[in-house]
Amino acid sequence: MVILFNPVTERLARYILPLPCRNSMLSGRAYVQELIDGHPARVLENCRITVDSFMRLCDILVSGGYVPQNPQKRVLIEEAVCMTLVMLSHNHRMRSLAEQFQHSPETIYRNIHEVLRGLCELGKILIKPRGQNEVHPKIYIDRRFVQWFTNVVGALDGTHIPAHPPPGQQAAYTHRHGQATQNVLAICDFDMRFSYIYAGWEGSAHDARVLDGTLTGPTHFPMPPPRKYYLVDSAYRNIPGFLAPYRGTPRQPAQGGCDDNIFNDHDQEMDIEGEGGVPPMPEIQPLSASQQEVNEWHEMRDEMANGMWNAYRSAR
Repeated sequence: MVILFNPVTERLARYILPLPCRNSMLSGRAYVQELIDGHPARVLENCRITVDSFMRLCDILVSGGYVPQNPQKRVLIEEAVCMTLVMLSHNHRMRSLAEQFQHSPETIYRNIHEVLRGLCELGKILIKPRGQNEVHPKIYIDRRFVQWFTNVVGALDGTHIPAHPPPGQQAAYTHRHGQATQNVLAICDFDMRFSYIYAGWEGSAHDARVLDGTLTGPTHFPMPPPRKYYLVDSAYRNIPGFLAPYRGTPRQPAQGGCDDNIFNDHDQEMDIEGEGGVPPMPEIQPLSASQQEVNEWHEMRDEMANGMWNAYRSAR
């Protein structure tokens, strides 16, 4: 590292005069005000939010006490929210934001974390799933689904998120396509909102094993009420609370000669889009359900499949 000294200052008492680093004519406060007063597209491009929504969010965070404020604070709430949204929208680093908003990286870091903590607290109030005993409007207004899926409360699936594990753990995080990922389990409702996310498992872990860890650990998993269920793909077992389609292996047809593909087509239209092709499912029973309950759950699925098959034949 090369350090440049002022030779005159070094001769005089060996004192180094501090030089201002963030000395741009456009301060962070002025930059945010320029965005707010400028063309509406500028705020939308930088913060991914409209001006009205931006100002309303700032007002809610202050009036609700989610972000602490005091008269001596140099960074106003508008500037703190703006730098947070810019970071989240464009994946900027602290030093890049420090240059853009003319503050030290420590100031940027502190204010962003205050806003993030406030948003997390606000999210507990704003983000609420629908009551699981209600039938979602998407189901009861669609004649294809109202006969069969009135007990569905959401769709559950796993997805792989790119990860950068330590050198000694790369093998565990490498999935079957050769990329290092985390296997993240997520639940989505029919408003296309995520109601539950469980992250942390290695990419090599099977989806059913991740679900097993979710149900057996202190993860506050939202289990559906009795007779209600999540739609899942064939990577999971068909057990109480989780309705899976018929797998591609040979299976005895249900009574009445139902075609399993009819049930699978309806189920896949309601489910989250899968990644296609799953490895063999490990022998995991994630719930303490008796064999009798599992058999009754299979019979319930067979009855649904029979009803779909009969409706399909009568409509031909």
